[in-house]
Amino acid sequence: MRSLPCNAAAEPLLSDTLLSGCQDAIALRWGLQFGNERRSDLLRHLQQAAARLGDTEPLLLARSLVANQLSPEQQQALCASLTVGETYFLRDRPFLQHLTEHFLGPLIAGRRHGGQRHLKVWSAGCSSGEEAYTLAILLDQLLPDFADWQVQILATDINPDALAKARRGCYSAWSFRSAEPQWRQRYFDPCDGQQWQIKPYLRQRVSFHPLNLADEALSAMSPDAAEPSATVLPPAETFRDVDLILCRHVLMYFVPTLGQAALRRLHRCLSADGAVVLAAVENTPSQVFGLDVSLWPGALCIYQQARCREQPAPPPAPPEVLELADISAPVAVAMPTAAPLMPGFPLTTSTHPLPAEPSASTVASVSLPAQGVVSGADVVQPSADPPDADQSNAAEMARARALADQGDYAQAEDLLHQQLQQQPTDVEAHWLLAMILLQQERWPALQQQLRKVLYLSPMQPMVHYHCAQLARRQQQAELSQRHLLQCRRLLARLPADQLLWGSDGLSARDLQQLLERHSDNREAS
Repeated sequence: MRSLPCNAAAEPLLSDTLLSGCQDAIALRWGLQFGNERRSDLLRHLQQAAARLGDTEPLLLARSLVANQLSPEQQQALCASLTVGETYFLRDRPFLQHLTEHFLGPLIAGRRHGGQRHLKVWSAGCSSGEEAYTLAILLDQLLPDFADWQVQILATDINPDALAKARRGCYSAWSFRSAEPQWRQRYFDPCDGQQWQIKPYLRQRVSFHPLNLADEALSAMSPDAAEPSATVLPPAETFRDVDLILCRHVLMYFVPTLGQAALRRLHRCLSADGAVVLAAVENTPSQVFGLDVSLWPGALCIYQQARCREQPAPPPAPPEVLELADISAPVAVAMPTAAPLMPGFPLTTSTHPLPAEPSASTVASVSLPAQGVVSGADVVQPSADPPDADQSNAAEMARARALADQGDYAQAEDLLHQQLQQQPTDVEAHWLLAMILLQQERWPALQQQLRKVLYLSPMQPMVHYHCAQLARRQQQAELSQRHLLQCRRLLARLPADQLLWGSDGLSARDLQQLLERHSDNREAS
């Protein structure tokens, strides 16, 4: 969603005290973290929400938020402005393949063998519904006898606008950027000119509900709740005994303690052999002790019981296979070149192309480890072809780089924020901004910025290298090791002389040697 330009005249009216109150109120109400380094973002969100309302000034909206006196319209506008709505169909194919072959498939086979033909899955933080409908399509493929099963596909979000779009089920080409036209034609019908609508039989299988994951009332839905909650929610039994909860790229935006509490509440909603799945970049599980966590391709899986993943599925009736083999290479997403990632290098542009993206048939044939470790074959690189960006955007990026090279970080940062207002998913701008924050050692802001880059481009070795270095600085040893492991596995898929994206000439061999030196230095110390 594009941000509206910030009204400079309104800034002085929003005092530090009022902004601090807004930060606390947002955390308390929705769990979302807006630290001091993100106050400019918070101001833009308030400005954007006020513009949506039309007759409300940012100052009045901020005061209502702090006083806990938001009208339903104000709350809806703020939810739409504060939440991240970036999602698309068939996102993270290696993860979907692993989910199908190593979790859903065996689970369905076991239930079928035991005569228990029921299944409940939940997309928590579903945004506009692409993930939920992807699940519906996967289950349609896995259950040829779907009519004989009792299947519930739940999807929740705090953003009413996103839920309304999800219920309509109409999507533009951007939502299909990882899907082949044949796949889209099979499961969608053309509508409204340049949009496609999910087929009615699939749309009817998904139920969408407004739900705030930070609300403690969610505890009332877990089986061990003593009393029902007074908060208006779907029936408590709706979210009990859930077999699979996908909550990817959601808790990473939470205040850590509130994210941990939300994860525990989700965990209590699981069935005996269920699992919660988060994005691999989220460090919430490392701070919630006593949970059984397994690393999947691009994801973290948290089981209800440790033994559920150790029991082999019964032999009869192998499940249907996820239909990725029918799909040729995914639609290429153009990836611009980015600023170099090594802190010691100047902020100049790398002109080296990215490796070609593997075909979907290659991805479908990958044999993933049983314990869910990310396989090197899961590397999916964007196309090296430049996007059809305006020349003015390219000129602004070149100007921002030149300013950064000259040490004028403040002006470069202002230019990048302007660029991101127009192109929120411009990974080049996000990355250059991260490097500027790195040069200034603004660690909390760098952490937030690296999360955004990892969200947009999760399969770049150098991105994981810097995430590992930052996690190590913050004494998050487990998270650092996870990023280093992913970095090494991604490097293993590349030729030794392959020049890395964004590294200003660093090869895969160079980075591997750098990792080895770091390892030797740690062992020596």
